[in-house]
Amino acid sequence: MKTKIVPLLFLLLLISSSNYFSQTESSSDKKIYSVIVMPFVSMERYPYSTDLVREGLMLGFYQRGFYVVMNDSIWAHVLELDMPFYNINDAMADSISKTIGVDLVVFGNIKDGTTMREGGLYANRPVSRPILIKIFDAKKKKIILHERTDFIEYWGLFTKQNDIFDFGIKIATKLSSMGY
Repeated sequence: MKTKIVPLLFLLLLISSSNYFSQTESSSDKKIYSVIVMPFVSMERYPYSTDLVREGLMLGFYQRGFYVVMNDSIWAHVLELDMPFYNINDAMADSISKTIGVDLVVFGNIKDGTTMREGGLYANRPVSRPILIKIFDAKKKKIILHERTDFIEYWGLFTKQNDIFDFGIKIATKLSSMGY
């Protein structure tokens, strides 16, 4: 009986150790992407300390393991570009990524994005999505995420109010699920 158990235990030990090593190798090989988050409020000036959407996104990306550009000396190079940083376009995002060497540029704006939706008990329910988020990938030279969102999530008749930091983590998690 003991002779049958020993090879079985050895086999289980071998399988469990191979799973452990394959998991540690894949997690250590993951690239850490650098991100710069541009301002979302039009009248905000550097250091953009009252732009809570930007602050929430920066914290969310940081908590999900991205390298977030917050260094004043790097921002000095960006500010030298002499362009408006609120609601930039693809060419501007590409220029910013080339200037400071980041992988991703996060930008967008806050405007009224109210649409009417049909469904449920409401004939026409207004759904407000005032925050437009775009993420530009410098390597692919294109926008990889273009989403209009809000701090409120709807599930039928129920709503959930997210705070600014949950909002940032939600966007960073979505980007991580896309392979970043």
